[in-house]
Amino acid sequence: MSCCLGAQCDEAGCPGWPENCMGHGTCNAANGECTCDQGWKGVACHIPDCDCNGVNATCEQREGDEKPRCYDCESPYIGDKCQYRLVSVCLH
Repeated sequence: MSCCLGAQCDEAGCPGWPENCMGHGTCNAANGECTCDQGWKGVACHIPDCDCNGVNATCEQREGDEKPRCYDCESPYIGDKCQYRLVSVCLH
């Protein structure tokens, strides 16, 4: 299913605004489908897609990030992918 763009709906394109695939993928104008870049998913590459290792976290792209990453990892996990587990060490 092709998307139409342009003032007269005379240009083939893909979903996304202000640009095809939200600027996070490659548009196949022939069939109107996006191939999303790593870290993005959805028909318009509009949904951040992170591997947070099964930990409850927020997946988003913040200012300065090259691609989406995990934020606010569930305790005791930390890291871009919630891949590190904090261990409490008691020194007596």
